[in-house]
Amino acid sequence: MIRILTSADRAGAWRSRALCAGHPERANWFGDFPEQTDRAVAVCCACPVREPCLEFALDTQEALGVWGGTTPKERRRLLKLRARAAGTAS
Repeated sequence: MIRILTSADRAGAWRSRALCAGHPERANWFGDFPEQTDRAVAVCCACPVREPCLEFALDTQEALGVWGGTTPKERRRLLKLRARAAGTAS
């Protein structure tokens, strides 16, 4: 199912509905340990605001942590794919 992001989503109103908000392990999700990343991604998979979270991370080119169920490496790849699709990749 494709969901259209609202202006409230783009403004960050989604943050309060995120499953990670207040999660006891959240501080560990910005490290380099695969087990921490895996736990963060698992939480994201069930999150109702995964899409606006990912869009925020892509829009701001967030370089750290798990956002929208993606790692920094995955987001870099998505940004490159988007740039190619838009015809702006070098």
